[in-house]
Amino acid sequence: MRAGKNTNPPDELLGTWKTLAPKYADTAIALTRTTITFEAGQAGSHGGSIEAVEKVRQDGNILYTIFYVDPAGQEHSFVFYYDPADGGVMRWKNQRSIAWTRRTP
Repeated sequence: MRAGKNTNPPDELLGTWKTLAPKYADTAIALTRTTITFEAGQAGSHGGSIEAVEKVRQDGNILYTIFYVDPAGQEHSFVFYYDPADGGVMRWKNQRSIAWTRRTP
């Protein structure tokens, strides 16, 4: 585990996240206490076990980094901004123009 980081995502991040952006129509991001899964329709899914979660303030925004390990043992990170307004909005750090919202199960 990475020192100084939480091991689980907070409740506000748990669930399945989707966007209305046509490019990602068949894509979803599912977060549980212990796993992250990127679902991509026909392309299948990938993800892994969450090892640590880092939360920092950057330019007045909340920036999360989720560190996870895939089934092959490779380490990855998923970095996004989170805005708690209106039930929560996630925006990938490298694609801030696309809003992802949490879907109720």
